[in-house]
Amino acid sequence: VAEDRILFIFQTRENDVNKLSVILNPGTGSEKEIPMHFLSSTDGLDFYEAITKINERKLSFLFKVEDGGKIFYFDSKNISKTLKSDNAFSVDLDKIEVFKTPDWVKHAVFYQIFPERFYNADPANDQNKDKPRPTGTPWNLSDSYLESWETGKPSWGNYFGGDLKGVEEKIPYMEELGITAIYFNPIFESLSNHKYDTINYLQIDDNFGTNEHFKSLVKTLNAKGINVVLDGVFNHTADEFIQFEDIKKNGPKSQYYNWFHIKKWPFPENFDDKNKPSDYYDCWWGFGDLPKLNTDNEDVRKMLLNVGSFWINEAGIDGWRLDVPNEVPHPFWKEFRKVVKGADPNAYIVGEIWDNAYAWLKGDEFDAVMNYRFKDACTDFFAKRTITPSEFHKRQMAILLDYPRQAYLVLLNLLDSHDTERFLTLCNGDKDRFKLAVLCQMTMPGAPMVYYGDEIGMEGGKDPDNRRPMRWNKETWDTTLLEYYKKLIKIRKQYTALSTGEYYGFYMDDRTGVYSYIRKDETGIFLVLFNNTNNANSISLQVNRIDEKVTGLSELLQGKEYTAEDGKIKLDLEPNSGYLFKVKM
Repeated sequence: VAEDRILFIFQTRENDVNKLSVILNPGTGSEKEIPMHFLSSTDGLDFYEAITKINERKLSFLFKVEDGGKIFYFDSKNISKTLKSDNAFSVDLDKIEVFKTPDWVKHAVFYQIFPERFYNADPANDQNKDKPRPTGTPWNLSDSYLESWETGKPSWGNYFGGDLKGVEEKIPYMEELGITAIYFNPIFESLSNHKYDTINYLQIDDNFGTNEHFKSLVKTLNAKGINVVLDGVFNHTADEFIQFEDIKKNGPKSQYYNWFHIKKWPFPENFDDKNKPSDYYDCWWGFGDLPKLNTDNEDVRKMLLNVGSFWINEAGIDGWRLDVPNEVPHPFWKEFRKVVKGADPNAYIVGEIWDNAYAWLKGDEFDAVMNYRFKDACTDFFAKRTITPSEFHKRQMAILLDYPRQAYLVLLNLLDSHDTERFLTLCNGDKDRFKLAVLCQMTMPGAPMVYYGDEIGMEGGKDPDNRRPMRWNKETWDTTLLEYYKKLIKIRKQYTALSTGEYYGFYMDDRTGVYSYIRKDETGIFLVLFNNTNNANSISLQVNRIDEKVTGLSELLQGKEYTAEDGKIKLDLEPNSGYLFKVKM
C-alpha cells in the first residue's frame, strides 16, 4: 500500500479461529510476528488485517493460526502443525507497482462550494450574459435574477450572483472553520446557474470572473494551505458548445459531426413529444441541451485531455472531480490519469460514482470516488434509523474490503451535496442526530467534505432547494453547531490516527443502539462511540480489549476523564450522544 508499508488481509469462516498473526521472513533469523486484528464479519466470513512497515524488497511470510488451544501454520503449500519456512509465501516488491494516491488528500478537510450560491461580492458581473438562455429568457430579465440573497428561493432558472470574488472574500471564514481544500462545482462558461452545460472548457464564466481572477484566487488559496479541485463535466456539453452549434447549422457537412452521437438529421426546428432530442442525438438523461460527447473520437479525446492538464499548468489547480464518469468508457479515464498525473503527480482524481466503484479504483484511473455509500449508510443509521449498529458497521467494512487501501484513505466522505437533500433535512431538523453523523464523518478514514452551509445549520430538500444561497447573516447561524464543526476539524487535523490510522469496530449493541470503533496509529488510540437512540444507556466497556495497558479514557469533546477499574469503564450515555475518547495508557 506504499513503498515501505504492506497490508495483509486474512479471511476465515465466521467465528472459526481464536487468534491470527503473520510471521515475516520465517527461518531467516530475523523473524517478526505481527498480530492481526479482527476487522469485520460479512456474509458468514471473518476478516482480519495487519499493516506493517518494511525495509526489505524481497519478503517471505506465512500465517500463524491459533484455534481451540492448538497452533497451525498456513503457508503456500498447505496447513500444518509445524512451521515450514521453505513453504513460505514470497514476493518481490520491486516487481509490484504501488498504486499511489495524494498524501495531502488523506489529511484534508474539503468544503464544497456551489459558486453561484456562495457569495456575491461583485454585482458588476451579474448581468454579463447578453445571450438568451435556451428558453429565450435573457440573463438580465428582472424576474430571473433575485436581489434578495438571504430570503430568495432557488429555482432551476434563477440566479443570485455568487462569484469568485465572493469566494476570495470568505477565505478567512473557511480558514477559521479549518478547511484545507475546496471542491468547486463547475465554473466554466455556461448559460445555466449550475454550469453543468459547458460552452467553453478553457474560459471561466464571466458571471464568476475571469481566467486571470481564477488564477489569482488559486494562488491565494494555496498560500493559505487550501487546495483546489474543479468539477470536470466531460460526458456532455451545452448545446451552445461551438462544435455542436456547427452541427446544428451544417449537419453531416460539419467537421464536428462525429464529435457527438448523431442519430439522424436534420433536427426539427422545435422539439416536442413526437420529436424528442434523444431521437436525434444522444444526450444526458434525455435533456436536449446536454448533448453527449463521443470520446471514441480522437479529436474529442485530445480536446478533453488538454483541458485536464491545462488548468493544472495554467492555474495550478490540485485535481479534478469527474461528473458522471460511469457514462464515459474506461479507456478514456486511463488516458486522463496519465495526462493529469504527468502534469502533477499529486493531483487528485475523484469520480462521481454512487455505488461500488472498484472497476475505477485499480490504480490506472481514479484515486477515489465521492463516497455515496458512506452517505447512504449514515442516512439510514443516523437520520432515518432504519438499520442497526451491526448493519451500519457491515456496510462500512464492505467499503474498506472492496477498495484498495490507498483509494480507501482518500475517499471523499460526504453527508450531502448539490445532488441530494441536505442531511439536516433528512434528520427532520434534529440537530442531535445530525451531529452524530458529523462526528462519524470527521473520524472515519477518507477526506470529509462539508457542503457549504451545513456547518451553520442550513437545510434544503431535493434539487433545486438544496442549492439555497449561503446564509451570511450571522443572526441566522446555529453557532453551537458551527463550534462543533470547528472543534472536530481541529481534533482531526491534530491526530493522524483519525485520518490514516487503523480502523476497526469495537463495541456494538443492536438492542441499545450503541456503536463504536477504534482509530489507531503511533500518535495514539481513539475510541469513537455513539448512542444512536432516543434513550439513555449505561454500558460497561471492556477497555483492556483495546490494549491490556489501558488505564482510562479522555473525552475530547466535553473534557471528561474516565479511569479503568479491572480493565473496565462504566459509561452513562445521554440520548442521541456522541463521544470521542483518547485512550490513556
